[in-house]
Amino acid sequence: MTGWAGVFEGLHGVERVAADSGTGAGVAVPRLRMTGITKRFGGTLALDDVDFEVLPGEVHALVGQNGAGKSTLMKIVAGDYRPDKGRISIDGRELGIRDPRSGLAAGVGIVYQELSLLPNMTVAENISLGRETTRLGLVERAPARQLAGEALAAMGVDSLDVDIRVSQLSLAEQQLVEIAKVMSHGPRVLVLDEPTAVLSLDDTRRLFGALGHLRATGAVVVFVSHRYGEVLQLCDRCTVLRNGRVVAREDVASLSLEHLVRLTLGEAGAPRHRQAEQATATASAREPAQQALLQVEHLAVGRTVVDVSFSLYRGEVVGLCGLLGSGQSEVARALCGDMGHVEGTVRLDGCRVRPTSPRGAARLGIGFITENRRDEGIFPDLGVVPNVSAASLRQSWARPWLPWLAPRSERSRARRVTDEVGVPRVLEGRSLRLLSGGTQQKVVVSRWLARQARVLVCNEPTRGVDVGARADIHDRLRALAAGGAGVLVVTTDLDEALVLCDRLVVCFAGRVSTEMSARTATESSLFLAMQGIAPEGGEP
Repeated sequence: MTGWAGVFEGLHGVERVAADSGTGAGVAVPRLRMTGITKRFGGTLALDDVDFEVLPGEVHALVGQNGAGKSTLMKIVAGDYRPDKGRISIDGRELGIRDPRSGLAAGVGIVYQELSLLPNMTVAENISLGRETTRLGLVERAPARQLAGEALAAMGVDSLDVDIRVSQLSLAEQQLVEIAKVMSHGPRVLVLDEPTAVLSLDDTRRLFGALGHLRATGAVVVFVSHRYGEVLQLCDRCTVLRNGRVVAREDVASLSLEHLVRLTLGEAGAPRHRQAEQATATASAREPAQQALLQVEHLAVGRTVVDVSFSLYRGEVVGLCGLLGSGQSEVARALCGDMGHVEGTVRLDGCRVRPTSPRGAARLGIGFITENRRDEGIFPDLGVVPNVSAASLRQSWARPWLPWLAPRSERSRARRVTDEVGVPRVLEGRSLRLLSGGTQQKVVVSRWLARQARVLVCNEPTRGVDVGARADIHDRLRALAAGGAGVLVVTTDLDEALVLCDRLVVCFAGRVSTEMSARTATESSLFLAMQGIAPEGGEP
């Protein structure tokens, strides 16, 4: 645990509350109690009779794998979802939280992973939104500035100009503003969903110091995080969800990181690599003289990525894994020319390259599938064919020297790849915004199959898609690698990393912490590596 010690060194006011989880006289009434919470989405049971409670002054961790039900449970307490069954009470009083407004009125504040700030407004305007004071019909700016300044100062942030537009702030600064906005309401229950994923160590210290002041008032904090080092240092108790059910409630003082990982994953001792015959060779089977298709040496990106080096060979699917904020997404975007302040060396087929834009990367043969499909991956008002051909329009020109599209050629090329991925032709004429998330993602994958990318970088390629679409996308990525391309998959999904990839490169705190074969790795060993613990049990 020494790797996390520096994050918490010097924190004041974050004294642990002795949270007695038993029953009987003298035990405090839970600040938050959720009983028998059940929630279905269609045929999917997201939460199954979940009981959850937090005592006054407690920082309570809610942990579990992706899809375990953490976010659904917290959205219910905040009023974003309504449970099918169950009761919610605060300070012993049962509440009917119907929507976010009633949740806020009940004293529940929640900070989601996805920011809700308005980029064209200032910091002060965002923090005071909905609570503006007016005079003669005009909004008074001074009270908004004062409220924003006090909210940020309570978090130890005094260097942020409250009159600056949010669009001009870094992502970490935006996250601090988002947290300050929620905390300015003085919530009795504060829910933080992965709050430190984009924060620096200094910003994390400020946040935890602010939580110390908040808990001193008797408010409670529900801390949802995959960063188990933070959970063990900051929290009093921990509830573990798995497949929509509570599988453990523990005092954090009695937990080790390894034990918490075991509770999260269950029986994960056996390797989870795909059972079918490997379509590609693993790195250990390669001849030493074989030249890598893509070589990344000492890559640094801004302040997030410190030193990342790895290789990608033809015919190989490599997973670039890590917790949110560990730097793997920035590495992917840097390779595709979508990041500034990039240092280090990138070689493609032995030649040094430095993509300065996604278009330049595409010309080099590097394709990119973004994790933000809705805003960055599709043209929502266009149909399937133009979305597929967007990266390879020149190949559908009427003549090599005549930049007019030949519709028949364009449609034929698009159909060839969409048929492989499993996009029904009957959907061709519909706008992409009308199609399911899985079909949209298949179209994005088809775009780079049509382009015949030499290196395809995929950032969370199956996020938000159904099981069938996930299997189809995995099949096409393997087939692309089998055809001689290299596929780099950025993922936080343990199962996807172990099932899809040949080799895993694990990032922690902006560096490569370890590499491992997906054939022999387990969920437990991979998850520990993502926490910064080497597979042998020592620190990397």
